Amino acid sequence: MRILITIILLLASSTLLAFAQPGYVSLNCGDPYDTLHGPYDYAAPSAKARQQLPLVEAYHFTRVTETLGKSDRVAKHYGNLHYTLRVFPNHHRALNTLSRLSRLAPVPPGKRDSVMHPDCYFERAVKFRRDDAVVRLLYGIHLHMQKRMPEAQKHYEKALAIEPDYVEAHYNLGLLYFDMQHYDKAREEAKFAYERGYPLDGLKNKLSKVKP
Repeated sequence: MRILITIILLLASSTLLAFAQPGYVSLNCGDPYDTLHGPYDYAAPSAKARQQLPLVEAYHFTRVTETLGKSDRVAKHYGNLHYTLRVFPNHHRALNTLSRLSRLAPVPPGKRDSVMHPDCYFERAVKFRRDDAVVRLLYGIHLHMQKRMPEAQKHYEKALAIEPDYVEAHYNLGLLYFDMQHYDKAREEAKFAYERGYPLDGLKNKLSKVKP
């Protein structure tokens, strides 16, 4: 179920700004186990989960939602992602898509009674599967894109505590260190990632513009 977190390509862009999510005084993310269907583990699915996943993806986490097609359907996308992440709290691709959507458009006012603050879906995923390194990485990227650096660092480091050789987590932690101007630490993470064949040159290109 491991996916390539292609969102890291976007971290080099300065044109993406996180939208504020108005209308939320505090986060009340609820219990991921309080759901009529599931919750099911996306990373290590049971036989029942393997039966349910195709249905959820056919009717809710559709290709149109995953690609955020039809820009006039923001409310529909949020609703589909909400349902998917209620049934599969640690659905990696849905979390990735939710993060992207939250940067493109806030939750519409008419959906705020039925859709949670975007951070809640990550909080629920962490609570559901604390040992899921991909969830931690995705949460780190979500926070990093909002320039919430200390919070992002915490989740990148959690991902690596779970899976020390997780190359994508090392790479993204390197990007974070670069943005925090901790260049020596960024080089250490880059060295780890590139020695293991990491394919993207973004961090390497950034570091090439900074004196050792």
